[in-house]
Parts: sequence; C-alpha cells; structure tokens
Amino acid sequence: MNVEDRLRAALHGTADLVEDRPRPLPAVRRGRGITRFLPAWAALVVALVVLGPFVLPDGEPDAPIPASSPSYAIGSAPEFYVAVYGAEEGRPSRFEARSTATGEVRDVNYAGNRESFVSIASIPDDERKGVSSFHLLTRLGPGFQPGCAKYTVYNIGFSAEGRFTQWGTGSISFVALDGTPANLATTPKGDEIAYSYESCGRKVVEGNTEHYVGDGATGERKIAHHWAGTTTIWGAEGKVLNLAYSPDGHSLAVFRQRDIEGGEEPRNELLLMRTADPSDTTSLLEEAGNAPFQTDGAGPLLSNAMITPDGKKVLTLSSEPHEAGTGYEIKESPLSKGEARSWGLLTAISVESYGNPRTLLKQHPSGPEVLFQIGIKTLMHGSQGTRTITIEEEPPDDLAW
Repeated sequence: MNVEDRLRAALHGTADLVEDRPRPLPAVRRGRGITRFLPAWAALVVALVVLGPFVLPDGEPDAPIPASSPSYAIGSAPEFYVAVYGAEEGRPSRFEARSTATGEVRDVNYAGNRESFVSIASIPDDERKGVSSFHLLTRLGPGFQPGCAKYTVYNIGFSAEGRFTQWGTGSISFVALDGTPANLATTPKGDEIAYSYESCGRKVVEGNTEHYVGDGATGERKIAHHWAGTTTIWGAEGKVLNLAYSPDGHSLAVFRQRDIEGGEEPRNELLLMRTADPSDTTSLLEEAGNAPFQTDGAGPLLSNAMITPDGKKVLTLSSEPHEAGTGYEIKESPLSKGEARSWGLLTAISVESYGNPRTLLKQHPSGPEVLFQIGIKTLMHGSQGTRTITIEEEPPDDLAW
C-alpha cells in the first residue's frame, strides 16, 4: 500500500469516526461558590443558545446521542486531559477536563469578568499529593494602552476523576500585545514558568532622545522565564510555536520559526537555551541527527517539535501534502547515539478541510504516551499505536495532561 492509499484509508476512517462518535455535549455544572465563573444558569442559557442549532437541525427530530464512546486502554497516561478554548460567538472562554480514553467531558468551567483562557501547562509533581494541578495563562482584560491587554497565570486543580476542585491566585501579571501570549510551559514542580508574547511598549520622546515605556517597541517577539519572583526576558527572534523545560529546569527548549534576512523563507528550529544565559544555545535537531526540514516547498514540513520530559529524546511532528490529503508523522530521535524511530502515518487531514492546520504536541512524564492536536483531531500515541480521541469542529487553543 503506497502513501496515497494510506492517506485515502486514513481519511475514510476519519469519516467513519465522525459519524459514529460525535462530540459529546458538555454538561454545565452548578457553581461551587467560586465567583470566578459565570453563574450556572447563565452558562446553561449560553450552552442552549450555542448548541441549539446542532440539537435541532433544520427542524428535524433530535438525533440520538450515544451514552458513551468506546473506551480504550491508555497505558500509564493520565485519566484525563484539560483543553482550553477561547471565547466564541455566544459563548465565553472555557476549559474542559476530558477523558483520555473516550474524549467525553468530565467537567467544564466558563470564564467570567471579561477574562479569557489562553494556554495551559501541567504540574506533574502535584499528582503525588492526590491532585492534578495546572498553570493557566489568562487574559484579564484590556490594558491602559490601545491594543494592549493584561494577563496573569493562575493555578487550578482537579481531582483524580477530572473534577475541578481548586482555583489559586495569579502568580504572575504582565502586559502584552493583545492576543499574542501563548505557549505556557512549567517545570515538574511548577516553580518556574515560561511563555511567549509580543511586547506592548510606548515610545516616549524627550528632547533629542527617545525610549520605550514597557519592555520594548510594540510587536517585538519575546520569551519570558519567571523563577523565584524574578522574570528574565529575551528576544525570540521569530515566531515561537512550542516551549518545554529541561528536566532540571536550567534550560528551555524553544521550537520557533526563525526569521531569515533577505526575504528567504523562515526556518523552523528547536533550540535548547540556558535560562541563565539565553545566548548559550544548542540545536537539538542537529544533536538528534535530523535532516533539515523545510517550512515551504516540496518535501516534509516540520510542524512541531519538543524535547521529551526526561530530556533524552526529541519528538518531531512533520507533514507532507499529497493529492488525497496531508499526512502527518512523528519521529522519535534520541539525543545520544541511536537511530530515529518513526511512528508511521499517524493521521490524515483532508485538503478541503484545512490548508495548514494548527498542531499541538504534549507528553506527560508519567509514561511514553503523547497527546497531540492536528487541526480538528485530538490524538494519543501509546503502546497500542495512534488513535483519535475526539474530533471537534472548533478545536482547542491548547491542551495538557
């Protein structure tokens, strides 16, 4: 079976999955005395407004909704993952806890007070205390300057079953160009935090000199590293697509699309930067012996890359367009001596559906399983191979487990 046949088979399987496993409808919980979110009755009204057209299409009778999706073995992966969604027309921003085995919603919480959830990162060490904790990057509201917004990072917690239990105070507050902060990352203990953003500075002219109030000219791409009450900021030199800490927290793996002078196409690269000295960098793709990936043109395109939580391997998610669709492949490359291992064709996205779907790539330290998002699909790779957890018309902005 050639690549085209495999792509057609994957696309056909996707169509069957959409028919057999529709997205489960999130059930809105009653409030638990946390004023951070909208009242339960308001959330219910919003849900009815948004979901109404799907429940009653064109006046036809309601389609039966399955009580449960088929369950799959998840190995050592967490029982649930958390997906973050931005605000949609008629519905506020929210985060959902979803079953890793079935994709079903276990809990959902809506934002209030003009807030919007942006990105999320797990704190693995807290699981030893019987709680699953996450850092949650949140937009608080507009800033004092036009085009700017205020952001913070909250701490949230869930029970082992995926029920929301805890809302912590913001640990960081900053101002950035509205809509640009993303790629939240943290260490296993949660004591270090990193994120990318674009600056929102204001130029001030005094006599013959000019300077900026803030952290630079508006629109400059930045990476921030926060530890022990101190924030270190350096230039990203391109668009940041993924961030992950090394196991000791002393370095930050940055997957970025670097701008090239002279009008050439940007180059995607994965760099390991020492947080104490960001100029001290190592190219992880070269260390892992990967052949150069292109960002445009013929051949495979590097869509995402990350260092594994144990710091021993690099995962690369590449895509290659074909007539039947776009095929995606993950390669696992050891940073020591060893051969790269391909996981084979993971999934296919129809050309008609998405020209260049967004990709997310996450791995939990508890095991080898990998959670990733390609366009409308949330997938998991484990000992049983790769499978689709759920398919959504409006995919999440970020996810973590």
